[in-house]
Amino acid sequence: MNKATLIAKVAQAKGLSKKETEEIFNAFLDTIIDTVNSGEKVQIVGFGSFEVKTRAGRICKVPGTNQEVTV
Repeated sequence: MNKATLIAKVAQAKGLSKKETEEIFNAFLDTIIDTVNSGEKVQIVGFGSFEVKTRAGRICKVPGTNQEVTV
């Protein structure tokens, strides 16, 4: 399911227009993104949790050139 399909289904289920539902959905996502970017963790029980994690780099090879790069 993509974003457009999700918005259409929610709009139909709640009797809202797709435009209203998209605005609400985008505000929801923007709030999660802003909160995570500020260093806080977002946890929505039954849906998921979002947080920034730092991972160690790893060495990979570029196909075709075999040049090693750190990702």
